[in-house]
Amino acid sequence: MTTEYFTEAGGGSVYVRIDNVEEHKDAVETMMKSLEFAEDIAEAMDVKLDDIEIKR
Repeated sequence: MTTEYFTEAGGGSVYVRIDNVEEHKDAVETMMKSLEFAEDIAEAMDVKLDDIEIKR
């Protein structure tokens, strides 16, 4: 089962797709709580995967 979470951002939208949410519920909850969105969508477009840190 795949779960998708959507939110509006700067006139567009952002989504996170997660497979097997129930199997990884604690990790998914931690990740979702750690998400922060940039005030400037252009700044967010420059984010690389290596820049992302999951807070616990």
